[in-house]
Amino acid sequence: MLLKRILLLCVIVSLNACVSLPQKAFNKGAHDIKTIEVLPMANTEAQVSYPHPGLNFGLIGATVALAELNAKGNTLQKQLDAAQFDQYESFRVSFDKAMTERGYTLIWSDPVAAGKKDKTKRGAWNLRKSAQATDRADAQLDVNLVFYGYAASGAGKNSPYRPTISLAAQLFDASGKKKLFSDVVMYHNMGGIGSKAITIEPDPAFSYPKFDDVEAAGASVADGLDAAIRASAEAMARQL
Repeated sequence: MLLKRILLLCVIVSLNACVSLPQKAFNKGAHDIKTIEVLPMANTEAQVSYPHPGLNFGLIGATVALAELNAKGNTLQKQLDAAQFDQYESFRVSFDKAMTERGYTLIWSDPVAAGKKDKTKRGAWNLRKSAQATDRADAQLDVNLVFYGYAASGAGKNSPYRPTISLAAQLFDASGKKKLFSDVVMYHNMGGIGSKAITIEPDPAFSYPKFDDVEAAGASVADGLDAAIRASAEAMARQL
C-alpha cells in the first residue's frame, strides 16, 4: 500500500516523469457504439498534494511526506463529509449528461464505485489490467478518479491550493479483448505531464494560499471539487 501511494504522489508531483501517459485516440466512425457499460470505479478518497521536501530523500523521506500529506487529506475528507459530498455521484451526473448529449446511453454499476476491499487488478492511473466480456452493452468503459482533492504546485501565496483532478479512462469493446480508447484529463495540471495531457485550468474562484485556508473554508471546499469534477467529466466525454 505504501508503494502504491508513493506511485500516486509520483503521478501528481511528477518525480522525473515516472509514469507514462496512456493515450489512444477514439475513432468514433469506425465503431457502431450506442450503449456503454461503465465498470465500477476505483475507490478514491480526497487527498492533498504539494512538493513536500521529503519526496527528494528516498523511501524514508517519502514515508515522512506521505504521513503529513495523509493527515491533510484526512482533514479535507472530513470537510467533504460535512458537506455530504459524493465525488462518484458528482461525476456520474456530469458524465452521464455529457455522454447523453453525444448520443450514448450509459449503463452504470450499482454502486458506481467499488469498495475499499475491491480486488480488481489495476495498473498505473488506476486503470484495469483487463476486462471481461459483457452482453449488456456495445462497449465498456473503465474510468477512474486517480487523484481528487486540493494541490499546490509550490510553497507561498504564488502557489495556492486549488481543486485538482486526474481522471483516467479506457474503453474496451464488448468482448473486453480490444482497447478502443484511453486518455487522461488533468484539472490543475501541476505534475509536469506536458502538453499531451488534456489540461483544464482551475477556476480562480477556488484558491487558498495556505492549507490553513483550505481548512478554514469548511464545507465550501466541496463546491470547488464539484466544479472540477464536472469540467473533467465533460472534457473526457468530448474525447468519445
